[in-house]
Parts: sequence; structure tokens; C-alpha cells
Amino acid sequence: MAVNANIIAGAISDAEVYVNGAKDLAGIGKVNLPKVSLKKVTASQFGQTAEVEMGMTGHYEKMDFKMTIENINGSLMNTKIGQRLQVEVYFTSQNLNRSTQEVQVDGMIATIIGQVTSFDGGDLKPGEKTEINTDMSVFYYKLTNNGKKVFEVDALNPSSENFGDNRSFINQLLGRI
Repeated sequence: MAVNANIIAGAISDAEVYVNGAKDLAGIGKVNLPKVSLKKVTASQFGQTAEVEMGMTGHYEKMDFKMTIENINGSLMNTKIGQRLQVEVYFTSQNLNRSTQEVQVDGMIATIIGQVTSFDGGDLKPGEKTEINTDMSVFYYKLTNNGKKVFEVDALNPSSENFGDNRSFINQLLGRI
């Protein structure tokens, strides 16, 4: 993936979080988007001076998602451990173009589908906020930038696209498509 040397990375300028299509959760302070990393296999054989790790095309490590809410409120009452959730995070990234000296705003959407695996109620102290964390095991994750797909991983179906590397070639070799 090419990097534009003319862009100076700025910051996330704004965000909205939708759970199962609705903007019902109040007080969302932070989300940790899933880490996408290839599953690795170690190779070692005669004539090799060291072990090497190879990323397996189309195979990924387990993905997790965390949402932090900055205070207890009634909007949490519908979230249950074991529940399937679809979370969409809409956010804008503001950058500076070094050549034109103009601000550039990109619109991004992260779509995450998974199962709630834990709920951490945080520490309660009089007169203070508390952080409540909800963790999810991720089955599906797609990230788009200005409407263009950056990557998509569907863990329950043999489907993925990672920065243009498409698993469909592997599926074709296996006779699936």
C-alpha cells in the first residue's frame, strides 16, 4: 500500500458509534478497533540459517473489539454477554497536505460484527466517573475510507480482502467458486 509523503497525519476530528443500527449508547469515550494480523507459521529446514515466520494468506489471528463507556447509564441495560452485536463506527480523520497546505478530511467507517464476551463494570467512587468496558469477539470486520474498501475479513466464511489481496484466488483453487 502506497503512502502519500505529502500528507501530514492529523487526528480523529469526530466520531459516531451505532449499535445494531441505532445510536442508543450514551457516553462512549473510546473504542479499540480490532487488530488485523495474519496467522503465522514458522519454517525451519536444512540449509536455513534461522527460523522464519511466514504470514498465511487469507488466515488471520483472532480479532477483538473493545468499547469504553465513561459512566453508568441506562443505555447499557440491553447489552448482554453472549449477544451478537453489529457496531458501526463512523469517524473523520483530518490531515494536512504538505504541498497545497490545505486541510484534507477523510470519512471512514469501521463495521464490526461479533459476540459480547465480557462486561467490566469498573470501579465506583462517589463524585467520580467510572469506565465500563464491553469486549467482543469479532466475526466480521470491514474498514472503508471515503467509500473505498481498505480491507474486509469474514472469519466465519472463507472470505477476506486485505489491502487488495483477495482470498478469492485460494477459494478458486479449492473449487469453492
